[in-house]
Amino acid sequence: MNGATAASGLRRLPPFEDVSLRLLQDLIEFASQEEREAADEGKAHVALSERRRLWFVRRGVLEVTRKKDGVPRRVGPGRYYLAREGDDVVRPSAGHEGRLLFRGFDRGWLQDAVEASFTLASTLCRTELLDIKVPPEARRAHRILLASDPDREVPLEALAQLLAAGIAVQFDEPVAVVVLHGAGLRLWVWRDGRFEELAGPAEPDDVPQAVLAATDRPVGKAKGVHLVFLHPADPLRLPAWWGGRPFHRVVYLTDAWEIDSRPRRELLKLLHPDLWDPARPLEGPFFSSFIPTVLLRPARRSRAGSWLAPPWPWGRGLDGLEHVAVADDADFTSRLEPIEPRWRLYRDLCRLRLELPALARTWRAPGDKRRFAAVELGDAGTRAAVERWARAVTNRQVGVALSGGGAVNALLVPLLQRIAKRVPIDVVSGVSGGSLLGAFLCKDNPGGLATYRREGLWFQIGLMLAVLDSAAIQRVLDRLLGGPRVEELETRLVAVTTELLDDAVPRARAVVKGTVGQAVRVSGAVPGLFGPAAQGASRYIDGADGLAVPARVLPDFGADIAFAFNAVGPVRGRNLLRAGAWTAFGRGLADLAYRYTALGRGVDGLVGQFSLLEQASRAAVEEVDVFYEVPPEAIPIGRGFYWLCVDRLARHVEEHEEQWRAVCERCVERWEEFRAGP
Repeated sequence: MNGATAASGLRRLPPFEDVSLRLLQDLIEFASQEEREAADEGKAHVALSERRRLWFVRRGVLEVTRKKDGVPRRVGPGRYYLAREGDDVVRPSAGHEGRLLFRGFDRGWLQDAVEASFTLASTLCRTELLDIKVPPEARRAHRILLASDPDREVPLEALAQLLAAGIAVQFDEPVAVVVLHGAGLRLWVWRDGRFEELAGPAEPDDVPQAVLAATDRPVGKAKGVHLVFLHPADPLRLPAWWGGRPFHRVVYLTDAWEIDSRPRRELLKLLHPDLWDPARPLEGPFFSSFIPTVLLRPARRSRAGSWLAPPWPWGRGLDGLEHVAVADDADFTSRLEPIEPRWRLYRDLCRLRLELPALARTWRAPGDKRRFAAVELGDAGTRAAVERWARAVTNRQVGVALSGGGAVNALLVPLLQRIAKRVPIDVVSGVSGGSLLGAFLCKDNPGGLATYRREGLWFQIGLMLAVLDSAAIQRVLDRLLGGPRVEELETRLVAVTTELLDDAVPRARAVVKGTVGQAVRVSGAVPGLFGPAAQGASRYIDGADGLAVPARVLPDFGADIAFAFNAVGPVRGRNLLRAGAWTAFGRGLADLAYRYTALGRGVDGLVGQFSLLEQASRAAVEEVDVFYEVPPEAIPIGRGFYWLCVDRLARHVEEHEEQWRAVCERCVERWEEFRAGP
């Protein structure tokens, strides 16, 4: 069982339904490391302990009997069960004696986790079911330290105000900026659309109450206060009067963050000690406690002269392409080895494209600092970047997974356009045609979707040339988008491909570095149709051969809630030959050919392949919050090569809004529920 499946399974239980997928992945790993008692394996029955409230079935079927009514409840493999008051015994269900494997988690690990993570504590609901007590201090204040590269001059106080304002504007939650210095602290509180400076309280622990009082929030009802701390001189040298109080989260500003990057140990020591163990070198921060924030350079503009270059693709290789394994084989059903910290840190990173010199000049200019953040957020680009940052820091990022399908992915465009106007999208994963659509969505959502609808001619040209050399896909797309790189996109693009190697099984890979054109090329290299996409000893084919709808990768790249959309609908009818018949006579001939010739066998095989693809796509339902697939078609993916008609396909879907309006509303409703929390 992979991490996304394990997290989504835990989310089905009422206390966890509003918890981030990222946090649930960490919670499962944290529990696995903290658990000291061996799993119960193969026992006939086990009395439910007061200490062990959560059970996970690894193999077989578990049966739980309740004293009150004596009605057994069956729990299948891969499912969690939350023990309730009145549960008596658990035993193997009939026929599963001797092969039942399950785990009982000690509730102590969850108690430690909620005390260490403000975000986890504030999003758990109905904690009485877990029989844990969330301490008031765990809900009271979210202590965030803002730090930067030591050799990088950034207007830290200005960025702290922007981050705090982004949280307040987007989520309507109390926020403040706390500036630490040797003599005490300065306190900026967001109120009525601007920051106001208050007299700092004598004790740092009194800051949350002071913020709530200043914002007229009832102390007993407020979920908590987000406090952004910074030290203008050196974040590592906190004043002595601070007393070693830990932070829940360090937001680290840098110019670049590679997968192998590691934070400075001095910064990790400022985090809550229960989040990590400094004695274990392989163990790093849990629960998104370290957020690398990459400050991107200004976007490069594509030159019109590049269109004058010959369109031939030959000689355009995959230099600079890098990818990582899709974690689909990790065993989350048994005790876990610690996941390397670098993976969690890369998962949690956020990319911002801000005009830092302009921000610094505005901040340093004489004038009123109280409305600085409000004025800067008036710019649409700045506001979008800052709100994305706020979602990353508070574990409220949205991920979207797109299936393949070539040109039929245009059937998803109207739905995505409607959703993108009402729901922020932070991570997009895709295979084949889904990665192409995702590239435009990530480049300029939702405006990129309108561009996608206009570029059918260039898509068709690229398709025709790709039969000779798949580099045509790379060349055309890099031209259309201006040559952006995957590692420079603010909205993260996760193009999934399938890698073929000698003496190794095919494996799904996620592209993490390279041009967007390269990523889409390796993700959509249909075997037997397009020219090969190869680099060294590796050859890449269509990502749908590894993952039909790549929803499981979303949490691994920062998504906290996930939606999945399948552009390839189920088969409508068994005889595909009838799809091309326009008259009753033609349909009669199609029926005869199907029943009395060898064509019928081929049609049955093709229908079977379509059915397998559909079932593989529907597997994503278990791992996402909302799943949608287009209505049944006579020949699914039959219009996959009609690139000249992408806008027509999208218009056809717009005319039948009743087919997808409800799905759009479910996505919006789920986002509103998630961002508001319990």
